[in-house]
Amino acid sequence: MWGIASTREYFYIVDATDVAWRAIRTYLKGDALTIDAYCEVVTGEPVGVFLGRLDIKKSATVIFMHSGKNAATFAAPVELEKQHEEKPIAEEDLASIFRKATLQFFNHFSEEARRRFRVDDVAILLANSRIMGLEFDGVSCINPLGMRARRAGVRVEQTFLQRVLHDQISAALPETCRVFHIESGAALYAVLRGKSGKAAELLVHVACGVTHLYRDQLSYNYQLPTGFKHWYETLGKEAGVPPEHIPAVSAAILRGDASERFAALFKRSVRTLFSSLLAECEKHISPLPSILFFTDEPLGSIVGESQTAKTSAIFIPNKEELSDLLHFGVNAAPRVPESALSPVFLAGLIAFIRRRGDNYEGASTKGSVNWLIPHNSI
Repeated sequence: MWGIASTREYFYIVDATDVAWRAIRTYLKGDALTIDAYCEVVTGEPVGVFLGRLDIKKSATVIFMHSGKNAATFAAPVELEKQHEEKPIAEEDLASIFRKATLQFFNHFSEEARRRFRVDDVAILLANSRIMGLEFDGVSCINPLGMRARRAGVRVEQTFLQRVLHDQISAALPETCRVFHIESGAALYAVLRGKSGKAAELLVHVACGVTHLYRDQLSYNYQLPTGFKHWYETLGKEAGVPPEHIPAVSAAILRGDASERFAALFKRSVRTLFSSLLAECEKHISPLPSILFFTDEPLGSIVGESQTAKTSAIFIPNKEELSDLLHFGVNAAPRVPESALSPVFLAGLIAFIRRRGDNYEGASTKGSVNWLIPHNSI
């Protein structure tokens, strides 16, 4: 059950991938995950004020999913050679391997983060650091104690954050809450690996006001200037309904509550928008590879019926598939809007839980670099 210990553990998941931040509060009770609150940023509202409105509990876990403009998550193997291969690996050897791998990784990728953000090294901060895989002499293992090996391969993941943003967030959170930061692309990519054991070549995340494109496991990051707000406005004009009613219209079509003629016309408009998006993607990445497509429901399900011949495969995770990956049912309390059930939020929770691994895989390496990482980072 993913190692969640408490049956009343609260998670706040903040989608910070757009200018319009939004967040949900969710908790586990029995075998169901309940979303009981949803909050959106008000235009011009400072980050601190928005987070203050969430009324975050002191013992809660807060998961932030950031755009590539504010956070950079890197994952790569670090190769090390053990000095005395004839000796069995002991606890102190493993601790030394983790510490060396973590510092070596930090020294390299902190420079990468600095170049991406175009700032000096004091303007970035290491938000978290984890071990995501371990092998000795090319053999993957979870607990290597007692093994004899010459070479160690440690897969490390680290997330760097713009310091100014981190300070704004920290000032608004209770000191006792636990905080996890990740670049949204890293969280969304993990979903497909969990579902099919492979990764799509292109990740397309349609947020409210922008669309994020990721390729090659985050090494390529590009933003298109339109998001699902533009889709809603276009569909609203063509369907003759206010843009804010488009999610309800989409849901009605999926339930079969709309006339066949209206549903056919609406789906055709969605296909046109989706084809336009693929054409825009093709300007940057051609030919189009397999795609992992993320957006809010129920729009994602409508798009799911719009497969085209341009791509070899389009994977569109929905709430049910992500619930299976969580091994929990997911539901929303009354009066919580449909947007609270966005697959983006659930992907953030999956990404966090997978990084709370038992043994060494998924374990935090905070102890190796505790002078670099904030005290409440997990």
